[in-house]
Amino acid sequence: MSAQLSAEQGEGGTVEYYLHLAELVLDYLDGNKALVESAVSSNSFPLILSVLSEQLILDIRDKLREDARRGEQLPASPEVMAAFFVGGVMETAQSWLKRGRQLGEEELKEQLGALLNHFYMSASAR
Repeated sequence: MSAQLSAEQGEGGTVEYYLHLAELVLDYLDGNKALVESAVSSNSFPLILSVLSEQLILDIRDKLREDARRGEQLPASPEVMAAFFVGGVMETAQSWLKRGRQLGEEELKEQLGALLNHFYMSASAR
Protein backbone atom coordinates (compact mmCIF):
# COMPACT_ATOMS: atom_id res chain seq x y z
CA MET A 1 0.00 0.00 0.00
CA SER A 2 2.82 2.42 0.82
CA ALA A 3 4.37 2.08 -2.65
CA GLN A 4 0.99 2.81 -4.24
CA LEU A 5 0.55 5.80 -1.95
CA SER A 6 4.02 7.19 -2.67
CA ALA A 7 3.46 6.92 -6.41
CA GLU A 8 0.21 8.87 -6.18
CA GLN A 9 1.10 11.52 -3.58
CA GLY A 10 1.35 14.35 -6.06
CA GLU A 11 -2.10 13.82 -7.57
CA GLY A 12 -5.07 15.98 -6.62
CA GLY A 13 -5.53 18.50 -3.87
CA THR A 14 -5.33 18.11 -0.12
CA VAL A 15 -8.84 16.76 0.41
CA GLU A 16 -8.47 14.37 -2.52
CA TYR A 17 -5.20 13.08 -1.09
CA TYR A 18 -6.74 12.24 2.29
CA LEU A 19 -9.87 10.78 0.74
CA HIS A 20 -7.64 8.64 -1.44
CA LEU A 21 -5.88 7.36 1.70
CA ALA A 22 -9.21 6.44 3.28
CA GLU A 23 -10.24 4.68 0.07
CA LEU A 24 -6.96 2.74 0.03
CA VAL A 25 -7.63 1.52 3.56
CA LEU A 26 -11.17 0.43 2.70
CA ASP A 27 -10.04 -1.18 -0.55
CA TYR A 28 -7.27 -3.04 1.29
CA LEU A 29 -9.71 -4.31 3.89
CA ASP A 30 -12.20 -5.28 1.19
CA GLY A 31 -9.53 -6.98 -0.92
CA ASN A 32 -8.42 -9.08 2.03
CA LYS A 33 -11.91 -10.03 3.27
CA ALA A 34 -11.09 -13.54 4.45
CA LEU A 35 -8.08 -12.39 6.45
CA VAL A 36 -9.91 -9.39 7.85
CA GLU A 37 -13.05 -11.32 8.82
CA SER A 38 -10.92 -13.93 10.55
CA ALA A 39 -8.94 -11.21 12.33
CA VAL A 40 -12.05 -9.26 13.38
CA SER A 41 -13.32 -12.27 15.29
CA SER A 42 -9.94 -12.84 16.95
CA ASN A 43 -7.52 -10.81 19.03
CA SER A 44 -5.23 -10.12 16.06
CA PHE A 45 -7.34 -7.37 14.47
CA PRO A 46 -5.86 -4.54 16.59
CA LEU A 47 -2.39 -5.70 15.55
CA ILE A 48 -3.26 -5.58 11.84
CA LEU A 49 -4.78 -2.10 12.23
CA SER A 50 -1.78 -0.95 14.24
CA VAL A 51 0.70 -1.95 11.53
CA LEU A 52 -1.43 -0.33 8.83
CA SER A 53 -1.94 2.79 10.97
CA GLU A 54 1.77 3.29 11.65
CA GLN A 55 2.63 3.27 7.96
CA LEU A 56 -0.19 5.66 7.12
CA ILE A 57 0.81 8.02 9.95
CA LEU A 58 4.36 8.21 8.59
CA ASP A 59 3.16 8.84 5.03
CA ILE A 60 0.69 11.53 6.07
CA ARG A 61 3.15 13.19 8.45
CA ASP A 62 5.69 13.46 5.62
CA LYS A 63 3.06 14.91 3.26
CA LEU A 64 2.01 17.47 5.88
CA ARG A 65 5.62 18.46 6.53
CA GLU A 66 6.01 19.02 2.79
CA ASP A 67 2.82 21.13 2.76
CA ALA A 68 4.13 23.23 5.68
CA ARG A 69 7.47 23.77 3.90
CA ARG A 70 5.51 25.11 0.90
CA GLY A 71 3.86 27.65 3.20
CA GLU A 72 0.52 25.98 3.92
CA GLN A 73 -0.82 26.93 7.33
CA LEU A 74 -1.55 23.82 9.41
CA PRO A 75 -3.96 23.98 12.36
CA ALA A 76 -1.75 21.56 14.36
CA SER A 77 1.61 19.83 14.04
CA PRO A 78 2.01 17.28 11.24
CA GLU A 79 2.41 14.52 13.85
CA VAL A 80 -0.85 15.35 15.64
CA MET A 81 -2.78 15.83 12.41
CA ALA A 82 -1.54 12.54 10.96
CA ALA A 83 -2.41 10.56 14.11
CA PHE A 84 -5.83 12.23 14.34
CA PHE A 85 -6.72 11.51 10.72
CA VAL A 86 -5.51 7.91 10.76
CA GLY A 87 -7.19 7.24 14.11
CA GLY A 88 -10.51 8.47 12.75
CA VAL A 89 -10.28 6.47 9.54
CA MET A 90 -9.17 3.30 11.31
CA GLU A 91 -11.85 3.52 13.98
CA THR A 92 -14.47 4.13 11.28
CA ALA A 93 -13.20 1.15 9.24
CA GLN A 94 -13.13 -1.08 12.31
CA SER A 95 -16.66 -0.08 13.31
CA TRP A 96 -17.85 -0.59 9.73
CA LEU A 97 -16.40 -4.09 9.64
CA LYS A 98 -17.62 -5.12 13.09
CA ARG A 99 -21.15 -4.01 12.24
CA GLY A 100 -21.21 -6.22 9.17
CA ARG A 101 -20.69 -3.47 6.57
CA GLN A 102 -24.26 -2.25 7.03
CA LEU A 103 -23.40 0.82 5.02
CA GLY A 104 -22.25 0.24 1.44
CA GLU A 105 -18.57 0.87 0.76
CA GLU A 106 -19.31 3.62 -1.78
CA GLU A 107 -21.68 5.35 0.61
CA LEU A 108 -19.06 5.16 3.37
CA LYS A 109 -16.47 6.69 1.02
CA GLU A 110 -18.91 9.49 0.12
CA GLN A 111 -19.55 10.26 3.78
CA LEU A 112 -15.82 10.27 4.57
CA GLY A 113 -15.33 12.64 1.64
CA ALA A 114 -18.03 14.96 2.99
CA LEU A 115 -16.39 14.95 6.43
CA LEU A 116 -12.95 15.64 4.99
CA ASN A 117 -14.30 18.52 2.91
CA HIS A 118 -16.04 19.97 5.95
CA PHE A 119 -12.96 19.74 8.19
CA TYR A 120 -10.66 21.06 5.51
CA MET A 121 -12.92 24.03 4.76
CA SER A 122 -13.22 24.79 8.49
CA ALA A 123 -9.43 24.66 8.95
CA SER A 124 -8.80 26.75 5.83
CA ALA A 125 -11.21 29.46 7.00
CA ARG A 126 -9.03 30.25 10.02
